[in-house]
Amino acid sequence: MEQLAYYLQQNNSKRILDVGTGVGNFIFVLAQTTNEYDEIIGIDTSQRAIEIASNYFLDNHKVKFMKMDGKKIEYPDGYFDVVCLSNSLHHLENPQPIFNEMKRVLKREGLMIIQEMVCEPLTNQQVSHRLVHHFSAEIDRHLGLTHDDTYTKEVIEEKLSQFDSIELIAAWVPEYQNKHEFSDEEVTQLISSIDQMIDRIKDIEKKPYYQDKAELIKQYIKENGFDLATEYMFILKKTV
Repeated sequence: MEQLAYYLQQNNSKRILDVGTGVGNFIFVLAQTTNEYDEIIGIDTSQRAIEIASNYFLDNHKVKFMKMDGKKIEYPDGYFDVVCLSNSLHHLENPQPIFNEMKRVLKREGLMIIQEMVCEPLTNQQVSHRLVHHFSAEIDRHLGLTHDDTYTKEVIEEKLSQFDSIELIAAWVPEYQNKHEFSDEEVTQLISSIDQMIDRIKDIEKKPYYQDKAELIKQYIKENGFDLATEYMFILKKTV
């Protein structure tokens, strides 16, 4: 994570905001990359996610979590040095209001960090992750929820170029230390989770379609194994 550390250091990143933080996964990355911050704030609309994330960081008093909507961030203009959005872009039906708020609370020449997994290129093991994720996204859409399939790097860059006053300055595939290798037991649990996804389908006529698709995905995973899909980290700078 040397590249991320470089940009955080160059930016004098004292105040950091993570939008749509979930259980704080990206804050783990930030906290392991730099110790020069004064505060990291994670916000999410899920109270349950905030409670889980808070428990993970009980010993770090510089990290705080709040239930807050990214479309109405309750901080003054230019408060943060860095604003982050991790693996959430494909969940946003209309990202404009959230990006407007992220830019508003970001200082001039501050950094916006977007991390997003991509649909290609992937190894055979990583394709397993894409299949599971896209299957979950399809079920969400069937239930009326916003959840796009993952994008290519080029599509993400095109989406980011649509927003005024932010300039893309760098993009790369981050390399993490101690990369997790999925055990047979974890893969078995993952396969079981696919059946749990199908349980969300109440439409009796539609359910066989998802059951057949799930069997194909489970067979692919058994034959190829599982690994997390490639992620890209995009660094943008607020220009105005």
